[in-house]
Amino acid sequence: MGALASVMSEAVPLGKSLLGPALIYLTLNLIPGELMGGALILLLAVASLALHTIVAITTHRIVMLGPESIPEWGIRSWSMRETRFAKYAALLILMFAMLISLAMVSQPIGPPLAMIAIVVAGSSLSLVFPAIAIEEDLSLGDAWRMSQGHLPQLIVCVSLFPLILGLTTLLLAMIPYASALAVIVQLVATVLTNAALSMAFGEIRRLRT
Repeated sequence: MGALASVMSEAVPLGKSLLGPALIYLTLNLIPGELMGGALILLLAVASLALHTIVAITTHRIVMLGPESIPEWGIRSWSMRETRFAKYAALLILMFAMLISLAMVSQPIGPPLAMIAIVVAGSSLSLVFPAIAIEEDLSLGDAWRMSQGHLPQLIVCVSLFPLILGLTTLLLAMIPYASALAVIVQLVATVLTNAALSMAFGEIRRLRT
């Protein structure tokens, strides 16, 4: 509820800052499946990572630093901040993909253990992202240590909350002619998840000082 209240209170600056990325995201997600090929899939993956980076950094900065921390109509250039954010995101995706691949060869116990590890590690290490967004120096090791004692709250913010929102998006996507609405809801869910992570990061940082 706190994340929703935070997003609602900054709805205007968030809406203006994220309008461009949202339109691009909607366009990319409405490309017909029959047009998908190897090169296009790779291009869309890179574009999706870049868009999620912009959306996340914009949300984190507005929630934690206020709307004046972002240009009125959103981030206009790609800097080392965005590169570092995307690099960590890609690294975690690769690590978790490798873990799932290894788990699949050790049925039946491997996949459940891998999912537990991904939830715990992903929830803990995700603290690095709001730190990068506000340009604080925080490594993955620092994020792991910072998360100790706060893991249940982080699991709710980073894993359970997005899962519930994702299921809602999935149900919408199954409704005929509702694909555009499903993409919009997915984007809103992403913003809410990042807002929840921002609030968790801020609270954990406050308790540590």
